[in-house]
Amino acid sequence: MCVSIMEQYSNELKEKRKSVGDNHPSVAKLLNMIALKYFYFLNNTQEALRYHFQALNILRINSVNEARTSPIHSDIAITLIDVGNVYRRQADYTRANISYQEALDIFRSSEQQGNLRGNYHNVFAALRGIGQTSRSSITGSNSSSAKENQSRSRSFSL
Repeated sequence: MCVSIMEQYSNELKEKRKSVGDNHPSVAKLLNMIALKYFYFLNNTQEALRYHFQALNILRINSVNEARTSPIHSDIAITLIDVGNVYRRQADYTRANISYQEALDIFRSSEQQGNLRGNYHNVFAALRGIGQTSRSSITGSNSSSAKENQSRSRSFSL
């Protein structure tokens, strides 16, 4: 059943690219949806990362001329949280923390300009990810880095 759903997404992606072009934000949204299906339903972290990174590339291309508070930057931050979740599942806590921190930096920029646009739950998701990877790192091999990341994440003011 999941395979036929993935085929449907693949066909939808081809059609979307044909109708709006390869670098349209709606293509990135669909790529992220496909990545989430691979991650949550098929437990395929490699494919999830592949699709998330394709989406990130498109979003970053589209963000070049956008203000830091535009919705496209929020989409980049949300995708980075999803990438962090994939890395965390792979037990790659360093990369996960980098992704979560980058997402937080984008949200901090929005906060400094007084515009989080209802992204508090996404800020929480990034902070939660940092906390979870920090705990995992502490029980693993990189406890000083984990404690540093915990400290940095506490500096986010809401």
